[in-house]
Amino acid sequence: MFRSPCLSLISVFFLVTLLTVSSFAEIEVTDPGAHLKMLPGHGNGVEFSKAFTCNQATRFFVKTGKCKLHCEFGLCEEQCLWPKIVEATFQPEECTKDSVAIYSSLGHEVIVTASDYEASSQSMALTLVKAISLFYDDIQMVRVDQILFPVSKKLIEDGQMKQITMTVVAVSLFPDKNKNESQGLLISLDLNQSGLNQLMCISSNNMCEPNTDYFIKRKGLVNAIF
Repeated sequence: MFRSPCLSLISVFFLVTLLTVSSFAEIEVTDPGAHLKMLPGHGNGVEFSKAFTCNQATRFFVKTGKCKLHCEFGLCEEQCLWPKIVEATFQPEECTKDSVAIYSSLGHEVIVTASDYEASSQSMALTLVKAISLFYDDIQMVRVDQILFPVSKKLIEDGQMKQITMTVVAVSLFPDKNKNESQGLLISLDLNQSGLNQLMCISSNNMCEPNTDYFIKRKGLVNAIF
């Protein structure tokens, strides 16, 4: 039976459109307390146009594979596929006045928009919350819960050690936004720095203490024990 080429093209168009919408569906982010707009030092940061140094790589330790939350009766269990820690570089590229694309040597891609950066007190916080699908599958909603007390750490880079103060953003991940079942996550930033250099650590139940689990940690980040 003869099939019209036009009908075939229309079918392909709708299929591609459906796949595109599904692939780029954004995670819903809620911030009931407006915490991201009032991070420590808000208003004193570096504006987006000057925050990123394009083509300058930063080294991190990263967990490969992804995790999934299985929740039942209000409790969530984290199951991770091939959780191996490797070293990787992340580098801002395609820098414009409206956005920056950050690529990693492992194939990650994160788009930082000027509006998200400015909306979270000139920080990476909102971008990282939206990009949680880099580490978790099937998360429908992320809720920003609170800002924890500052945490002191040491950062060793280029043979030099300096003391830093991390601001820790506590969020909850919801596999089903219509159920009150969630898992906590901590995003640690050094707000005295700008752009990608702010990111220190993302972990599920600690602040990147030695010998504990994390999703991404800045290379050279150590405890401030002296």
